[in-house]
Amino acid sequence: MLETTYAVNRIVLDKTGTVTEGTMRVARFGTFDDFTDVTADNASSKSERSVSILSDAAAVEALSEHPIAHAIARFATENYGAFLGTVENFEGVPGGVRGELVPADTDGESRRLVLVGTPEYLLQAGVALTEKQHQMLEQTRSEGLTTVVVARAIGTKDPQPVGLIALADSPKPESAQAITELHELGLEPVLLTGDAPRLPRLSHPAWGLIRRTFMRGSRPNVNPKLSRSFRMKATRWRWLATA
Repeated sequence: MLETTYAVNRIVLDKTGTVTEGTMRVARFGTFDDFTDVTADNASSKSERSVSILSDAAAVEALSEHPIAHAIARFATENYGAFLGTVENFEGVPGGVRGELVPADTDGESRRLVLVGTPEYLLQAGVALTEKQHQMLEQTRSEGLTTVVVARAIGTKDPQPVGLIALADSPKPESAQAITELHELGLEPVLLTGDAPRLPRLSHPAWGLIRRTFMRGSRPNVNPKLSRSFRMKATRWRWLATA
């Protein structure tokens, strides 16, 4: 490896936990008509339907081990309380989760299916976003926010997209300097991400040095494909990621 390092001209950085802190927090959520920024101070201003969507998503995400799931479940519980009921038929796969919510008080609420994940995951489940909804999703992603779609179905009805949840992850304080130094050494930084294609909403000249972003998305086998792609282009490269 040392014998070839001198010829490296591109370096791949895993975004979450390497360039960023890796600590997700809910920054925005709601229906497609009430999708606004949220903090602990203004959490009570969200509409009842938006809170319902977040709470349902959190109930299902609470059974997942993914960092995004933890952030959603934690935020919902701290600000709106935990879901009172059980989750049945939970399923978690790369790209999303699903489960059936069974309320503790069956007289007041209906049993419902809840899906949370990427638009690709929902599409595989037969749930498609409208053009306007997709534009809203892409706009949020372009701001550097990791964004998931929430879909629900009550009874025998087909699930429909009902809202979005966007999460932020701040870059590490030393990341900007490190990227600048890599660029000065003649190395092209490449960002590998499974969520938002951009870094969080920060203005720093260093972020402009990252001109290539590869979306890992929900496909665990894309890393070998990326490796082959670089080799086919005769690129000398190295991979950096936290353990």
